[in-house]
Amino acid sequence: MIDRRQLLGHTTLGLAGLMAGCAMPSPIRLGGPTGSTGTSSGTALPTALLADLHQRSFRFFWETADPATGLAPDRWPTPSFASIAAVGFALTAYPIGVVNGWITRDEARTRTLATLEFFAAAPQGDSKRDDSGYKGLFYHFLGTTKGHRFARAELSTIDTALLIGGVLFAQSLV
Repeated sequence: MIDRRQLLGHTTLGLAGLMAGCAMPSPIRLGGPTGSTGTSSGTALPTALLADLHQRSFRFFWETADPATGLAPDRWPTPSFASIAAVGFALTAYPIGVVNGWITRDEARTRTLATLEFFAAAPQGDSKRDDSGYKGLFYHFLGTTKGHRFARAELSTIDTALLIGGVLFAQSLV
C-alpha cells in the first residue's frame, strides 16, 4: 500500500517528468526514511498511476486555458484570475500532449500561437489596471476577460521567468 508521503514524493517526480517532457519512467522502488532502496515494504509506484497523473496534468491546462488568449487560471474550480506562471506551464504542457498523442500538432500550434500573439500585443505600462506588464515584465495575475492587471498584482520576475520558460519550451512545437 502506498502511504501519503510516498504518493506526494512520487507525484512530485511525475510532475517534474511531465514538465521536463521526459518519457514514462520505469516503476520506482520506494526507499525508507533514509532514502535507502531496500526496505521491508519494497513497494513500487505503479506506472499506470504516473501515466494517469501525466495525462491529468496535461488535461488541466488544455481544458482550463482560454483558447483565444492562452490565459490559464490560477486555481480551479472556483472562478479565478489568470496567472502568468500557469500560462508558462500550459505552454510547456502542449508539446508534451503532442508527443503523447493526446492532441495533434496543429491543435497545439494553434493554441500556442494564440497565446504568443496575445502576450506580444498585451499593453505595457505602469497604469493601475489597463496594462498587462511593464518594461518586459508581466503582472503576476491578469484578469481573464482582457488580460490586464488584476487588482493590485505586482510585477513578478519569477512568474515572468516561468512564462518565458514556457515560451522557450514551446519553440520546439511552432
